[in-house]
Amino acid sequence: MRFTRKDPLQKQPTIQVRIQRAHRPPVTVRYPLNHNAALCAEPSSTGARAHQAPVGYPTATDGRNMHRSNLARLAVMAGLCSSLALPVAAYAETWVGDSQLGGTVATAPEQDAVKPNGGQYKYAKEELAAFCHFGPNTFSGVEWGTDYGKGRPTATEYMNRLTSFDADGYVKMIKEAGFKRLIVTAKHHDGFCIWDSPSTDYDMGSTTSKIDILAELSAACSKYDVDMGLYLSPWDIHEPTYGNKDGNKDNYNAFYDGQLREILGNQKYGNKGKFVEVWMDGAKGTGADAQDYDFERFAKTIKELEGNDCVLFQCGKQSEVRWVGNENGLAGDTAWNRVKMNANWNPSSAEVPWDKNIQQDSSVGAEVSVGAPDGEQWIMPEADARITAGWFWHDNMKTPKSLVELSNMYFNSVGHGAPLLLNVPPNDKGTVDDEIKQRTLDFGSNVAQTFADDLTRTGEGREAATAKATSVWEDAAAYGPGKVLDGKDDTFWSAKSAEGTQSLLIEFPEARTLNVVSFEEAIQNGQRIKSFTVSYKDASGTWNEYGKGGTVGSKRLVRGALVNATAIKIDLVTLDGKIAQISEVGAYRTSKAFEKPTPIPEGMLTIDNTKMTTSSGWNQEKKADFIEGTSMWTGNAGATATFSFDGTKFMLLGTLDPNHGKAKITIDNGQPIEIDTRSAKRVTSAVLYASDTLAAGRHTVKIEVVGGDKGAIGLDAAAVLNNNGAGMLDFDVAQVTMDEDSTYKLGITRTGGATGRAEVAVNFEPGSAVQGDFYTESQRVVFEDGETHKTVDVRTKRVTDSSTIGNGQFYVTMSAVSPAGLVIGSNDDVTVTIKDRETNYTLEKLKEAVKAAEALAPNAGQYTAETVSAFNKALVSARGVAAQQAPGADSVFEAMKALESAQAGLKARTAYTESEPFAFPSIVGATSTIEFELGQLKNDPAGDGEWPMEVQERADASMGKLVNSVGEKDTASIPFTAERAGTYRAVLRYMSGSSSNKVVWADADADDPIVAAGESAAGHTNGEEYKTVEFTFTVKKPGASTLVFTGPAEKSPRLDKLDISLKSDGLTSFGAVGSAGMGGTIAPEGFVALKDGKASFTVTPDEGYRIASVTKGGQAVEVADAEKPLQVEVTAEDAAAADVPVEALFEKVSAPAPEPEPEPQPQPGPQPQPDPQPQPQPQPQPQPDPQPQPDKKPGSSKPGTGGQIPQTGDIASVAAPLSLGATALLGAAAALRRKKR
Repeated sequence: MRFTRKDPLQKQPTIQVRIQRAHRPPVTVRYPLNHNAALCAEPSSTGARAHQAPVGYPTATDGRNMHRSNLARLAVMAGLCSSLALPVAAYAETWVGDSQLGGTVATAPEQDAVKPNGGQYKYAKEELAAFCHFGPNTFSGVEWGTDYGKGRPTATEYMNRLTSFDADGYVKMIKEAGFKRLIVTAKHHDGFCIWDSPSTDYDMGSTTSKIDILAELSAACSKYDVDMGLYLSPWDIHEPTYGNKDGNKDNYNAFYDGQLREILGNQKYGNKGKFVEVWMDGAKGTGADAQDYDFERFAKTIKELEGNDCVLFQCGKQSEVRWVGNENGLAGDTAWNRVKMNANWNPSSAEVPWDKNIQQDSSVGAEVSVGAPDGEQWIMPEADARITAGWFWHDNMKTPKSLVELSNMYFNSVGHGAPLLLNVPPNDKGTVDDEIKQRTLDFGSNVAQTFADDLTRTGEGREAATAKATSVWEDAAAYGPGKVLDGKDDTFWSAKSAEGTQSLLIEFPEARTLNVVSFEEAIQNGQRIKSFTVSYKDASGTWNEYGKGGTVGSKRLVRGALVNATAIKIDLVTLDGKIAQISEVGAYRTSKAFEKPTPIPEGMLTIDNTKMTTSSGWNQEKKADFIEGTSMWTGNAGATATFSFDGTKFMLLGTLDPNHGKAKITIDNGQPIEIDTRSAKRVTSAVLYASDTLAAGRHTVKIEVVGGDKGAIGLDAAAVLNNNGAGMLDFDVAQVTMDEDSTYKLGITRTGGATGRAEVAVNFEPGSAVQGDFYTESQRVVFEDGETHKTVDVRTKRVTDSSTIGNGQFYVTMSAVSPAGLVIGSNDDVTVTIKDRETNYTLEKLKEAVKAAEALAPNAGQYTAETVSAFNKALVSARGVAAQQAPGADSVFEAMKALESAQAGLKARTAYTESEPFAFPSIVGATSTIEFELGQLKNDPAGDGEWPMEVQERADASMGKLVNSVGEKDTASIPFTAERAGTYRAVLRYMSGSSSNKVVWADADADDPIVAAGESAAGHTNGEEYKTVEFTFTVKKPGASTLVFTGPAEKSPRLDKLDISLKSDGLTSFGAVGSAGMGGTIAPEGFVALKDGKASFTVTPDEGYRIASVTKGGQAVEVADAEKPLQVEVTAEDAAAADVPVEALFEKVSAPAPEPEPEPQPQPGPQPQPDPQPQPQPQPQPQPDPQPQPDKKPGSSKPGTGGQIPQTGDIASVAAPLSLGATALLGAAAALRRKKR
């Protein structure tokens, strides 16, 4: 190894490494260095990997094939590389091909104890399933039908509107789109059965059409040979036996088991009488409305009738398929099929019996169920999603998702080892909207087109690729690398060893253009691979990283930019002691629509970095993650890149990194704008800068690197907007956190032009929070000509369902309606986290909030009297709630939010004046604070010298300010009032650099003073250290005057604040003190002197409240009628030795549930008929505003506990403004709500 001064091509210092190889010619590698001693690749926090060694270079991990001398040399090189942040060559020295393997019979590699059964393996390989949601919700416009027959038509009346159902056309479409199975919602939570059920009249047999929808879909599936799955909701709002209302917890289980039998045991249902999956949603009621499901019984019935290969979605301990953690069709980068079971699981719980291990996955932008590599049970993830915004078809939610969105679903579900279950809803005519049908077929054709031609196989004028591996199990051909190219799932390559990284090499006879690499783990033996790296070799022989990630599972798809590759390498890292096994490898070129989308919004034009005019010093880089596969970087100060464009706006995209720095952007020779690209985390193709709206026309942009020690700059591309002034729309924030039952006004901004009318659809889509948690109705937002900002209401619901566990997330998305060419910007979706009330607002947290509020102790000396009074009322209420043994969650929430609101509402005083003077405290123990900067300050210049008295801002001072340089004869005058004569304790906080400093005060009315004059030493030797001194004020009589602090000859210290509190030992008489919490008043409030030997208080509840309790001197006062005013009297006898506190607390009054939301524009249909033998239903849920939306979760509206009101008996707090609980955040980690739809 030797250093060379410069590389003649790169003109940079280099390291030259000469590696001696056993029995092979030596190899010399030259590593260019930049000013930070990095490679000629963009510097990053983890080190660059651009000048990587080709196949044949030694590795640090494959020492078995290297001489000791070479290992020593490599160790030296590795040590130096490590110190310089250089990459060590990481490619195997030797490869094994099929031709080198013997034909000996080998012992089969050991399988894992936990592996898929036949049904699970089949589903994993099928990959695509369709979901069919159809029922009363299709007609009513809601997602959850919780209140049919209560202020809206019954479910039967809605279904009477159906005159025909085109099952044949629907299934034919599903088949042509490539779906292998169809899961049908035979019964949703509303309980209506879309088949002719012998067990209930709440079914299609009781409608005017009598169409057995399940039978017709079954016949079509049998005709087209599409497997069927059955969605049969265990939660049944309509069925009287559901729950424990009658004291019998098993009769509904018998009812549900009977419904399973009448479908699964009837040959007219299913594909030729068979079902391959039964889907049990997780929702359930609460209290008496909750049902303990007998999952063991259900599973036994299903397996009895359908066989062991019929897989079960969420069926207790018998589950074989699980929810993926969101409803967006996204599996995580790491997705284990195994899960850890909960040995202490309670079957009565609403939770599943395994650890879902929900994590936020930034690579897919969603919460995901990760599973566990060492789990005891194989419960495969299934990624369910919707082709429209909702599960059911609704007239206002029928726009299908784009092919870009659907391709992302596919590559992040199937491509992450989880089958995709895509909902395609029939409309209220029993057909599929043309637009939805076409999008479904387009999706299927793009999947087929993308994977029709495997570039590793023979083709027209093309030879097959060959495969090699680092090792082979027992050197047996039966497990050789060629098995990954034979097109058979049941054969596989197996590594010999579990040590280190095991690799596969796919070599093409010539360069091939691809943008997808596919590989499949041999999951029939278990799941072992925990991480991988895919690289490709270009025509020059250089290896480039193409993608890396976590688990592999049934299939891993690595999608990137189009590249010309002569070879592909897949590095695999397994669990400890586990051997890598791959069954198939493929390489593909996607259809145009399925190409990996760039961060550049659709409709903007791309100017790649290669199209920019650059000065010298820029380093070009190639990587699949970059836009168009390229990027460039430099750390050279003064280096420039320039581009020109026609349009009204541009964005600059590049790399954020801990080692990157600043650049200056100049637009049309204007003033430079400095940007900083330094970030704690490395992100490529990030938006570095977005311009304001520019005048339409030609523009030139120059980027100049600040460089030096300021760090490097990495540029990827520019995106420009040129759409005739229609502009671009973005949400104002990317993430929002909201409380339950709150509203957030989400802003939408129009940039890049505001010419003409623009309209967008804003949709609200479930994630881990589902339809019962928030309002789902799509909204249209219109920008008129010239308008640049609008807001849309995001609304959450109050959920008391016992199955709610922790926080939940949903998503707000936006799509263009008009005009053509309107661009939706990069910030086109918002993640909303709902803070679960039960887990975020607990009694313990309330007590902490009360403690913090008491420590804050704002007073009317610092803040306005009105805002301090509001704070004290909130604190009184919060103390009352905190004193209860088990207050309701709503009451705790409202108390905490009231304190939060009152604290946020504190308004600082601006001055003490005669009309708004400082008030000495009138309650024993209470403190009021004099802030000296609020007084009337007068500087006497005679003794100032260079230091006039001034107000100085200091972050560590009380209220952020203090009075500095109080010289001789300088004065600070404080207008005041004093309600009670007595002795007051005073604590001065100050700074002093002179031990002789003192404070001197006197009443401005020297002839008849209210406050006696006095002085106190207040010196020190450290002028930057806060000190305190205590003294007393004597108030001779009640009244108003001005207290004047005058600088003595010794001068006064820096004056920060003066805390004044009333002492009881100086009082000669006592009175009463009135205080009240939220929800009512007490009059008078505060200290009241006795008049004629008594003081009277009136306690009055606000409308909607009643008196919860009144105490006098700590003793309860009898309340005859809690909803009427109460008189409380304090006598001289009561106040003989101390002031008597009178405190009133209030509670909300239970209100009847409001009428359910109205039906949204009912569609015409045949004359409806009433339900035969109507059956009782649960009470409807309350809604704050009538909206055509799904209602609250069942059981959430018991009197006094649901919707807007707390439990009767809970101490009431002020209802926080709806928007108060909604806070825009840059990031949100979220727990999970129970999966349900």
